Amino acid sequence: MTLLDLLGYARTALALGAPAPAATDPVPSLRELLESVVKAYQAEYQGLQDTWRLLETKAQALASVAGIFIAATFAFARELPQGAPPSFKIALFAAVSLLLAATVAGVAVLFVRAITSPPGGADLERMVDDVAPFMQGAEGPERYRRLLYDQAGHWRAAVQSMQRAVRQKSRLLAAGQGLLMAAAALVSGIVMGMVWSR
Repeated sequence: MTLLDLLGYARTALALGAPAPAATDPVPSLRELLESVVKAYQAEYQGLQDTWRLLETKAQALASVAGIFIAATFAFARELPQGAPPSFKIALFAAVSLLLAATVAGVAVLFVRAITSPPGGADLERMVDDVAPFMQGAEGPERYRRLLYDQAGHWRAAVQSMQRAVRQKSRLLAAGQGLLMAAAALVSGIVMGMVWSR
């Protein structure tokens, strides 16, 4: 990670609510910049967790609505007149297929995914234990900076892993929503065609 990367992450930390240095303050030290990077990653990870929960809530709603539409479509199919044109039956079959695919996409959003976890208490304790014996000497500040680099690296890996999972969930949810809309349009077309043909 270059100093420019660190400064970019420090700007992100400031944008996410970290206090900005006052105009009369000296230039932040590398330690302060690294601490702000770690805080920025923590805030970004929290935001991704919130997005993850929102996507799963929407996926549950999608699967429920698609399931209700499937039941309604089967009830509608029973009421379809014997002399209904084959195009209606084909469209109804296509609508049910789209609804099933939408349900599968909604459920797929809810699948358990393996992601890289952020550093937990045990990880941080191990890092600190590795560095603690060297903190008192002249190497102390450099060791602390390396500790911050390590923390930032762990958080970066966790954020990138979470970003990939959120993107995958988002694509599945968007596909499911598109399938649901296509099915709704097909069923609406069938109903309007039946009304028009009477």
